[in-house]
Parts: sequence; structure tokens; C-alpha cells
Amino acid sequence: MAILHLSLISTITCSQRRTTTRASQDSVKTQKTLIATDSVSPFRLCPCGRRHFIGAMPLLPLAPSYAASSSTEDLKRLRPRKPDWYDELFAWSMDTSMEQYEKEISSYKMKLFNNLVGKAEKVLEIGVGTGPNFKYYSDIPNVSVLGVDPNAKMESYARKSAAQAGLKPEDFSFIHAVAEAIPLEDSSVDAVVGTLVLCSVADVTRTLNEIKKVLRPGGVYLFIEHVAGEDGSFLRLVQNVLDPLQQVVADGCHLTRCTGDYILEARFNGGADINKASLSSLAYLSSHVYGISRTLETIQKAKALHPEACVHVEESSQLDYVIASHLFSYCFVIKDVSETFHPQGTDWYKEPFAWFLSTGMRSYESEVSLLCLGCITL
Repeated sequence: MAILHLSLISTITCSQRRTTTRASQDSVKTQKTLIATDSVSPFRLCPCGRRHFIGAMPLLPLAPSYAASSSTEDLKRLRPRKPDWYDELFAWSMDTSMEQYEKEISSYKMKLFNNLVGKAEKVLEIGVGTGPNFKYYSDIPNVSVLGVDPNAKMESYARKSAAQAGLKPEDFSFIHAVAEAIPLEDSSVDAVVGTLVLCSVADVTRTLNEIKKVLRPGGVYLFIEHVAGEDGSFLRLVQNVLDPLQQVVADGCHLTRCTGDYILEARFNGGADINKASLSSLAYLSSHVYGISRTLETIQKAKALHPEACVHVEESSQLDYVIASHLFSYCFVIKDVSETFHPQGTDWYKEPFAWFLSTGMRSYESEVSLLCLGCITL
């Protein structure tokens, strides 16, 4: 009972569900050593596209309505309905047991939310919960907040927090949905905020893709997440033991997720600044990552950051931001793959091979060009 009590009261910090899929099951595993320490300046991750090229062209754009049927279906599938008493108890515990944690984390939150002042008016907060972040929006002029949460019992607490923070009723909307299926239009918000959310969503990768989808060009994603302790540490051992129980009592919260790796692997095309922090108020949730991921406003900024990655991508009247961004990201990915699977050869080898391709393939190209022309005219 002691463990159950500690898990329920001290470490209930998540408001959404996800499966136990680990970062190692993703297509690319980013090295943990890339994550900066709390006292070190954050690093910059090279850019990538907002989503795969074909995926960026939705067949049926989401309607502005927050009650989209597809979102409701995803809610039922990704977060099976729980008894009302469970949702109410969890919402109450989040509202009453997190005071000490919020005091300790406040300096980190103030540092992050300052990035929104003068730069964001429409903010989406995933896993809004009982609204502990609303007080940080008070310095943002003309701000309006959309709060997504799969637990409908959170709404009354969130609205109370919004009122206490000085947000007008019309400036806050509660959306009953999961972060893996955000019922908003593409490029529709200036910023996305997520604190203690990715530990409990059903699909971290899909959630991050949704965040990239709804962010406008030049938008930012602010995050603070508790993460798994270092491999081989006593903290990690304790987390491994308590993780199954934590998922039951804390609405799907996972203690052993390497969330920083997931954020890096999402490849926001403006990069990711990630820092580590260690908090004392939550015993076995002490390891945290916090920072900012960005979407680039223009393709010129992408080229300025990493001109060597794709020097031939240019602006075009027929290339909008999304397509240009994907072309840039694909070139960058190809560059990574080529360096991995095609080690750099010596100059004496490259020069004759290039000469051979330039002079020895002319007859072949002449013959195959006729075939290409035939295909084009069909």
C-alpha cells in the first residue's frame, strides 16, 4: 500500500495514454549523448520536414469544429473509456497534489514561456489537465488558449484555473480529444505547449507529428517532460519495478520513456533545443528534459542554418512552404544516408569515375532519352 500511495499522490503527472512502445522501435535511434546538460547551452538539431511528403497532403482536411467524428473515434480507440470515479479522482489528485512540484518547476516554465511573449497569440496546450500553466500566459498579449485533454473531468478544474489567471472565458476552449488526433486545421496555431504529457500518450511519434502538423511556419513547441533515469542507475531500477503500477494508477503514465530521444527523432525542421534537469520534489520522476522545438518560417532560413545539407533547393512560385520544406528535409536525409552507407572515397578515384560518367555515357543517354520522351507523351 505504501508504494501504491506514493505512486498515486506523488507521481501522478500524466494526462494521456500511449502504448509501451520504446524509442528503440522507431526507425531512427538518436544517441542519448546529444542531449545537453542543464547548465550547458542547448544544441541545435538539423532540420527536417513537417511530415513525409505524401502525408503532408491530407485527403480530407479537418473541419474547424472541435467535435470532428474522426477525433472522437481516435479518442475511444486510443484511450478506452474509464469509470467516471477514476477520471474524477485523477483530476482531483492532479489539482491538489502537485503544488510542491509546480513550485520547483516554475523557474523552468518561466524561462520557456517567455519565448511566447510577443510571438504567439493562438496557443494549443496538449494534456492541459487542471490548467497549472495558465498563470504563465498572463504576460502574453491577446493570447487565446486551446486545451486538449482526453479526461473530460479536467475541464471544470481547467476553467477555474483560467479564470484565476485572468483569462477571459472566450479566450479558453477545452477540447475533449487525444493528442494523437488533434482536431485542428494544419498550420493553425502559433505555439504548442506540453508539460508532463508524452509520458502517457498512446503513441509518442504520432503525437509529435500532430504537433508539427498544427504548428504554423515559424511556430514553436515548448515542452517539459519527466524521462527515464540513466541506464544502470538505481533510479532506473526503481522505475523499471514501479512502471507497471504507475501506468495503472496514473492514467497510463510511463516511468521509463526516453522522451528526449523521441523529440529529436521527430526532426522539427527548425531544430530542437533540449536541456536536462533534475528535480527533488518527485522522487522517482526526478529526471526531466525541457526545451523548445521550432518550425522554420521560410526555406531561406533552413538553408542559412544548414547550407551544406541541400544547396540546390530554391524558392519557386510553384513551391509553397510545405513542399519546399520537404524537399529540403529529403536532401538532408539523403546526405545522412550517403555518408553512412557510402563512405567517402579518395580524390584520385572520384575524378576518373566522374570523367567516365561525363564522357562514356553519351550514347546511352541519347538512346534512353527517346524512351523517356515516349513515356512523357503517353
